[in-house]
Amino acid sequence: MKHPTVCLLCCFALALADSALAVTNLLANRGFEDTDEPADGVFGDGWGAFGAADFNAFFGANGHASLFGDDAFNVGGVFQLRIPATPGATYQFDLLDTRIESNWDANLEYGIEFYEADDTTKVSESFLTADTAARLALPNVDGGGAVNGAVFSMQTTAPAGAAFARPVVKFDNVNFNYIGGETQQANTFIFDSFLSEIPTLGGELLKNPGFEDIDGDGNLGNTWSSFGAADFNDFFSGGGDPNGHASLFSDTPGNFGGIYQSAILGEPGTEFEFALTDVRIEANFDADLEFGLEYYADDDFTKIGDALVEIDTTTTGDGLSFVMQGTVPAGTRFVRPIVQFDNVVSTATEQESVFIFGSSLVELPAATDDADFDQDGDVDGDDLLAWQRGAGGSGGLAMGDANGSGFVDGTDLAIWQSQYGSTAALAVSSIPEPTGSLLLLIGVFSLSFVDRRRSA
Repeated sequence: MKHPTVCLLCCFALALADSALAVTNLLANRGFEDTDEPADGVFGDGWGAFGAADFNAFFGANGHASLFGDDAFNVGGVFQLRIPATPGATYQFDLLDTRIESNWDANLEYGIEFYEADDTTKVSESFLTADTAARLALPNVDGGGAVNGAVFSMQTTAPAGAAFARPVVKFDNVNFNYIGGETQQANTFIFDSFLSEIPTLGGELLKNPGFEDIDGDGNLGNTWSSFGAADFNDFFSGGGDPNGHASLFSDTPGNFGGIYQSAILGEPGTEFEFALTDVRIEANFDADLEFGLEYYADDDFTKIGDALVEIDTTTTGDGLSFVMQGTVPAGTRFVRPIVQFDNVVSTATEQESVFIFGSSLVELPAATDDADFDQDGDVDGDDLLAWQRGAGGSGGLAMGDANGSGFVDGTDLAIWQSQYGSTAALAVSSIPEPTGSLLLLIGVFSLSFVDRRRSA
């Protein structure tokens, strides 16, 4: 695993500068609101429902989809039609804010169906079953035993012949108990959803890299969450268009806070680069500030690990940029980019702030093994000599580190062996059979490596 790195750039000239090209929500109504103008009082515009499912607006007139599993024979669900799909493209469907009541006892599934151009003939489907029982067993439940804010995410690739994608949430196999002679209503409520096409390698993965109001509801920072003394706002607009950004306020000793984004799927072994592309650090900010990646298991609650980097807040001003990298550890399902602060040491009463105007998260190409240590275009005996000189120590490619581990060892020798005789362009795929003389060379240098290790 590569160690996280951080860079401070006054002019951020990397390809990440295109961070404004964020992942786009393909859903017509992600929050199941009453979107008609004027409003007609009917929620869930653009969505369809079947069975024991509906759209409503209690919980503070907050539009959401409701699935009622209160009867043993109930089934139901919600879906959205006619979302154009491209064969070969990968799509991610997220339930970003889900409430599961403690007495819910039904199979809950979410996924994507693909249809031909008539939007009637199904080509394929891909569904996951939400482990609601495991979520209800976690300590993040409310006083009534229900889970709030649960996140579920899945990905699938559109097959040949697919013209439309249809996101679906459904349930069946309801189990129930009579309490006091009555059937108790068992509900799941979905408050926020997202359907997006996953960008190609190196493309922007954040759903909202600029902390804007992307659904037009007046709330900035959509798809991001904040905790403690952090929020999203849009001042510094100079009378022009609102400039959404994240604000971290350390104006009171004891303050802490931060922002994070959920529902980013991360395959173990994948390397990500997280960047803050336009940061303002005020001169009086005096707190520990760090950013990086956290890794979570299937439940989006159990932390597997993190890769966090401290930001030097003695460098103040506008337009600062910071970059770090982290590799997803085993057991991870969700990657969560985060910026946070604590340990405020100032006793000043004036506001001390850090403002983040842009961010980016991209997946980096997988590292490739390279045994052309002298970079002359081929893998030959000279490269074996380079490995022999560096064997047993630390170093980079020139010292014989073929796999980028930071150490020169027998694994690097095996890579050299597999690539011997290849040109640099073919080194990864061309693996010739070792000749007798090559085997002799390997034996000699392997013994040298062993002797060096013993003497060390």
